[in-house]
Amino acid sequence: MLSSEVIKRIRAIFLHQEPSVSIADAAIFLGWPVPRITRAITGGDIETISIGSYRVVPTAETRCEGNGTVAARHDREGARP
Repeated sequence: MLSSEVIKRIRAIFLHQEPSVSIADAAIFLGWPVPRITRAITGGDIETISIGSYRVVPTAETRCEGNGTVAARHDREGARP
């Protein structure tokens, strides 16, 4: 069974209606510390886009993909937390 914290994060991801989120919010959605998402972005595992002078994460990057969530794929590939 999933913990209530994981359930809250999943619910937040799918209820989020905007096409993008801040890098900090994407980290919260994925349950990662900011340094981990920064490494994932630098490594090309998570895409960012520019909106004005800001870098944001498309909401789709935090949702399920064909090979699982970004978090699950990152964990399978041995990324450090």
